[in-house]
Amino acid sequence: MRSAFKFCVILIGIGLLPVFSVASAAMIANAAGCTLHEGSVNPCVIAGIDWGTALYMMGVLGWLMLLSLPLAAIGGIGLIATALIAATRWLRARR
Repeated sequence: MRSAFKFCVILIGIGLLPVFSVASAAMIANAAGCTLHEGSVNPCVIAGIDWGTALYMMGVLGWLMLLSLPLAAIGGIGLIATALIAATRWLRARR
């Protein structure tokens, strides 16, 4: 049962990685006062280094969510199902 929990949590984590990438790129760009969008690379100088290309790539990685969010949803459904099975087994063993 523990391996099923771990597998579902890993699926959820992998499915949400692009979300974290886009969110962190947006937070970094906002903190630096830079413009970030999917249309083109904008210069974003932080500590004397242009991070515009890296932030652009992190932002465009959000399109990977179209493939990864269904994995996260499957992992979430699996986690709920595994929790229900574990609770049912625990209640039956308690009787």
